[in-house]
Amino acid sequence: MAKKAGRAGVPDPGRRGARKALPTVLTLCIALAALIYFTAAPLLGNFQPMFHRLVSALSFSKSGYVIYLSENTAAHFRAVGGNYELLASPWHNYFAARKIPVATVTDLADLSTASQTTLILPSAVSLSAKEREQILEFNHRGGSVLSSWATGTWSAPGQWAGWDFLSNLGGTVLGDSTTSASTFLMVRGETPVSFSVGAGTRISLSPSAEKILLFKADESSAGRLVNWDRLTEPAISEKNSIVQFSEPPGKKGRVVLFGFSENSWANTSDRIYPLLDDCLSWLMRRPVIVRATWPDAYPAAQVIEMDTEEGFATAEDLSALARAKNIPVSFFVLTSVAKKYPDVLRRLNEHHEIAYHGDVHDGFKGQTAALQTKRVQAMQDDLRVLLGPNPERVGFRPPKEEYDATTQAVLQENGIRYAVIDPNSTDGRLPFLFKPVNPDPEKSLLALARTQRDDLNLLGATKDPVVLEKALIEDLDVVVESGGLAVLSVHSQNYSRESPLAKAMPYFMSYLNTLRSQIWLTDTGSVARWWRARSRVSLSTVTRGDNVELNMTVGGQGRVEQLALIVMTPEHGAAPRVSALKVGLPTPAIEMMDPLRYRINFPSLAPGNYSYQVIF
Repeated sequence: MAKKAGRAGVPDPGRRGARKALPTVLTLCIALAALIYFTAAPLLGNFQPMFHRLVSALSFSKSGYVIYLSENTAAHFRAVGGNYELLASPWHNYFAARKIPVATVTDLADLSTASQTTLILPSAVSLSAKEREQILEFNHRGGSVLSSWATGTWSAPGQWAGWDFLSNLGGTVLGDSTTSASTFLMVRGETPVSFSVGAGTRISLSPSAEKILLFKADESSAGRLVNWDRLTEPAISEKNSIVQFSEPPGKKGRVVLFGFSENSWANTSDRIYPLLDDCLSWLMRRPVIVRATWPDAYPAAQVIEMDTEEGFATAEDLSALARAKNIPVSFFVLTSVAKKYPDVLRRLNEHHEIAYHGDVHDGFKGQTAALQTKRVQAMQDDLRVLLGPNPERVGFRPPKEEYDATTQAVLQENGIRYAVIDPNSTDGRLPFLFKPVNPDPEKSLLALARTQRDDLNLLGATKDPVVLEKALIEDLDVVVESGGLAVLSVHSQNYSRESPLAKAMPYFMSYLNTLRSQIWLTDTGSVARWWRARSRVSLSTVTRGDNVELNMTVGGQGRVEQLALIVMTPEHGAAPRVSALKVGLPTPAIEMMDPLRYRINFPSLAPGNYSYQVIF
């Protein structure tokens, strides 16, 4: 009788085959596990350069993002008692948090064949001549580079090499910061590398052993080094750019340079990540379309308001100057004083926005809801009697800038729709909604923060009108560059005809008029109305190859006027073409802002849905 296969003592051909295959299976499993480990190791912080070379060869050309960890730089940090892997780990944390695949390499051998790649150089301070040559050739062929801190400033043997490498990447280095007061990055809005970060956002940078590197501030700057007051210190006022971007015409690639090391933002990742998102998106040449911050895509906005209290009659002097210069001014009046000057108030009302500064000059903070309600209703009654009803009289500025959550609720309940508040209320320089937000957006309370120094701050430092003029202009220039909202607040008691402030304001207003192409000169109420209108426009895009499908919805009631969209182009000087995807849609005008940005202008949009194709 034939023996059954697999019976005890008799070899089973199937099992024998499995045993023969076992070493192969084990080898494959081990190889797969190793591949998974070495690929994930950089994300887990367990990176060892000598083991990672195998993975780099396999993944370099397939990944859109590549982190280069130079062994020369690692040796440089070891020599000075540092740990380069820890310095580079914030990048691994970022890509892990964003769930974006990234390759980590220690060899640039495959760089010559890489395409559609962004090379990240995390504080690679020491690079050999060959490394520099490889990186620059990659960039000249069109590859994108993001470099942080003092990349390439030392040679492999540990000798100082200077700023030539960063200069070749497009950064004009002017030294490093020796000040301890300036510890904030203030982001410039609507640049190709900071389009989703609010204009003028102030981001804290952690103390670091690596001094912040300063670049020459120019149109390629996307971020400044400032102090808590959002000002640049005099010693570094002309050389305090710490985020630079460039794309020379021709075939050269894009570059972003950070003047700070990873240690500066490792503990503020939630604030810095949106900026990293924007930088990497631009480096990968992704087209982006965003709503302009201000109407007609003005780079910035400026308002002047007077707290009209003691010295009430001096408001007419400011009014006369403003009308002569054709510059709007808003007057926030203390109603208990306004009742003593009814004729002055009525004349101001003929030419300017009138808003509330409270009933008496006491702060609202800490008072009961009942008392705050009584005070708010009293001030409203006062102006209703003096000037008559006005549904657009909805602005408020708390006396002494003292208010609390109860104040916000009381204002909202009584029809106040915006408040001009203290500079410490926000790290940004744009309007924002107080919380909780009313379900009806038109009834929510909007905040306009005074992020400029007011006359009390300025006069506390100088009584010299010439020095005061320079300070006013300095504040304005910072806001214009950052793209935010400038709110200059002055007080009627400081505006007597022979006061330093009254002597400085004519020159300041003349300077304002020289910037009309760069700044929206308006009043506080117009800013509030614009911000609400802008918020009614929602935008979504879908990229299909070289084209972008743009869908826009205008909600609410009434038309939105002077809306502009800003396009970050995938190529230097690549003007977009816009075609409607529905019959009857308005045809927008296209204008170049600079070779990297264009704007799409919609003079007037009714509520509804709009679909366009944007072609590059």
